[in-house]
Amino acid sequence: MSVANDEALRRELPVVEIFDSVQGEGYYIGQLSTFVRLAGCNMEPPCIWCDTAYAQGGESGSPMTVAQIIEQCRGTHVVITGGEPLRHARTVELCDQLYRRHKLVTLETNGTVYRPGIRWTCNLISVSPKLPSSGHRPDLEVVGQSVRVANHFGSV
Repeated sequence: MSVANDEALRRELPVVEIFDSVQGEGYYIGQLSTFVRLAGCNMEPPCIWCDTAYAQGGESGSPMTVAQIIEQCRGTHVVITGGEPLRHARTVELCDQLYRRHKLVTLETNGTVYRPGIRWTCNLISVSPKLPSSGHRPDLEVVGQSVRVANHFGSV
């Protein structure tokens, strides 16, 4: 492994939970998946219908290295979710390391944070834009950029 690769594996992300379940929606519906829920969301206050308020604050997660996270991803499909996973720049590194290990990587995002390079490290980006009905006024230009990146994969 290269030095850069070794460094990426030692970097930490705040993890709320890692669990295996059947994907219940989207392109990979019905597939056994490992879900990695990262802590923290940039939507303050939480969206009015948020179903993962326990992952809202950055302090709700425990630091885990990218290598420790990968070790717990036993299946072929991994869903990175949150909170808002792209709140953390190192999410790109996690997705990249999973992708290099031939995992099918789905990233779930609210579309309000864009990280260059993310499109090359995922098999699917699931964008759930938070429009004004969520109680927020997101930057629609950033949401549009996120949707364009997700569209690169052939479906939005």
